[in-house]
Amino acid sequence: MEEEKDKNPDVQNPEQDKQGKQADTKLSTLIASYKKSYPDEKTFHVTSDNQVFLGKDLALAKMHQRKADANKEVQTVKA
Repeated sequence: MEEEKDKNPDVQNPEQDKQGKQADTKLSTLIASYKKSYPDEKTFHVTSDNQVFLGKDLALAKMHQRKADANKEVQTVKA
């Protein structure tokens, strides 16, 4: 039975889920602080090193991300 659990992609790893929620909370807190400074901004781009770029600066965010860690993606957050 344990082997079936490991093979089932629908069974989530509780530790990964906990880490994901912590990351979401940190990201939400980070975006909330930027939203105070840029209240009219609807979109923010966040790199893996937590640099935040405004919606119009996606190209800059991607360029920065390539330098920071080319194996990771820029996250886009709608606020």
